[in-house]
Amino acid sequence: MNGANNRVNNNSVDNSTNIVNNNGELLESVFALREEIKRLKLTEQETQDALEVVDAIDSQCQSEKPSKVVVGALVNSLPTFASIASIGSLIVSLLG
Repeated sequence: MNGANNRVNNNSVDNSTNIVNNNGELLESVFALREEIKRLKLTEQETQDALEVVDAIDSQCQSEKPSKVVVGALVNSLPTFASIASIGSLIVSLLG
């Protein structure tokens, strides 16, 4: 057996609900977004503002039910660079 949250029930009834949030790739993408913003040649204020937005994206992604709409709006508020847009669209797509 493999995969997240697998089990075997022999001669029993399992009425549980299992929710598995496999968000490793999501958290790696948020980390990559943060690092890309630090790498770009932004002003100190632009960098600080963008990192605050990434903190909000990170909070949404770590919440029990992240909102794809909220994360999308936050991503769209970041500075316009192809690298940021690419990572941001990956994050939104990973939310489902």
